[in-house]
Amino acid sequence: MFKQILIVAFLLIFLSVKAQENLDSLRLKPNPIVFGDFSLGYSNGFIRGFAIGGSINYQNKNNLFTFRALQVINIKKIDFFLIIPINIESETMTEYSLLYGKRYIEDGFSYHFSGGISYTSYDRSFENDNLTIDYVGFPIETGVSWFKNKKTDLEFFTV
Repeated sequence: MFKQILIVAFLLIFLSVKAQENLDSLRLKPNPIVFGDFSLGYSNGFIRGFAIGGSINYQNKNNLFTFRALQVINIKKIDFFLIIPINIESETMTEYSLLYGKRYIEDGFSYHFSGGISYTSYDRSFENDNLTIDYVGFPIETGVSWFKNKKTDLEFFTV
């Protein structure tokens, strides 16, 4: 009986010591970051016109993975029948990109450098002349983002 009490006391002492860890010794896994952005504006490149685009970004540590889509549309001429467009002369450039890079976060802003591969399609339709050119490219991107660096809890108000 004395042996059993001694074994139980021994186990309780050493198991409780083993269970105690310093908070500093715990490894905290950083949460991955997922964010997106949207752009709307005017492009003044090979095709001048209305530009719309967006991207989805995933960050793990300081590695940044991005999928980006962009389209530039230049409408040259529209012929109408009453209010229905029957002939549209336009140029369109559509790009899909996969990028990998590094993102660094400072107080309230971040900056990144990325490169990757893209698939681009150029379409031109004028009267009887339709042209489509598809090609692969190697985009390089740098960017700066400003954001609110303090997280706040959502507050719900009752009426």
